[in-house]
Amino acid sequence: MVTIRFIAKEAGVSKSTVSRYLNNGQVSDDTAAKIEETIKKYNYKPNDFARNLKSNHSDFIGVIIPRFDSAATIDILEGIDDFDFGKEYQKLIVNAKQDSKKEIEAMYDFEKNKVAGIILLATEITTDHIEAIQKIDIPTIIVGQYDEKLYCVTHDDYQAAQDLTKHLLKHQPKKIIYIGVSERDVSVGQERKSGVIDAVKSLKSVPFKFIESTFSGDEAYELGKKVLLHENNTFVICATDNIAIGMMKAARELGKKIPEEISLAGFGGYGIGEQVYPTLTTVDYHFYQTGTAAAKSLEKLINGQQLAHKVVIETSVLEKDSIKKTEKA
Repeated sequence: MVTIRFIAKEAGVSKSTVSRYLNNGQVSDDTAAKIEETIKKYNYKPNDFARNLKSNHSDFIGVIIPRFDSAATIDILEGIDDFDFGKEYQKLIVNAKQDSKKEIEAMYDFEKNKVAGIILLATEITTDHIEAIQKIDIPTIIVGQYDEKLYCVTHDDYQAAQDLTKHLLKHQPKKIIYIGVSERDVSVGQERKSGVIDAVKSLKSVPFKFIESTFSGDEAYELGKKVLLHENNTFVICATDNIAIGMMKAARELGKKIPEEISLAGFGGYGIGEQVYPTLTTVDYHFYQTGTAAAKSLEKLINGQQLAHKVVIETSVLEKDSIKKTEKA
């Protein structure tokens, strides 16, 4: 294995001189030529990560995600990866597994590794998150949550829920069930729920029920087998497309016709909603554009440019075939 020590020996210089050269430090022209010739001769590839630790100019960006099994996460990562920063940044990705403590630990680890910036796809924002971001003093963008003290790229979940629910109410549902998630997640657990509830209040005659689930499609499927057993002429709004597809599977297993007996809608706009039958009515969150916006915002922070503390990505309702439509709508 070719190492810095080997290159130094072959070039007839010290290891520290090679290290200084690789990190753009000052060396004589003759010495630089010797080192460069030796590097080419042995096709030496410097360890970028090790160089980063010794340099004040990092070529790494840290990205913290809540989980890998999420269409939203994958789309956001693609948006981040495709953004042209004007220079080549390598991405270090940490899966926090929806654990806020792991998110915070990852930020401190990124500080030690001297990353240029951090993008955090947060499940929540706690005082510990804020304290960590202020302590590490590294440009940081939060995606999916909002706090006025931080720089955030997010969606208006309350308005998105209002838009979807009001759209569905045009089809005169006999009953509405909302399958939500824990309020620990402010954006999905609180804002979406409030938007649905406030929209339903405009039609007091429509019976409404809230049931809490998790983000897991498998758990939504198991829940659906119980919740939908005796339901008919019911609109089921789900906090995510993943939950909606789990409920759709349960409805079919129970022999419920979609959308004649059970109408289903979700949030996300994932491609899988187009692949199921019937196609899923949803709110498109444009997650790829969200990732691009997060990367663009981080670039501005890294370069010391001014940036609004809140960047909001618009959403749009996509009506498909999973909703029972009325002629009047």
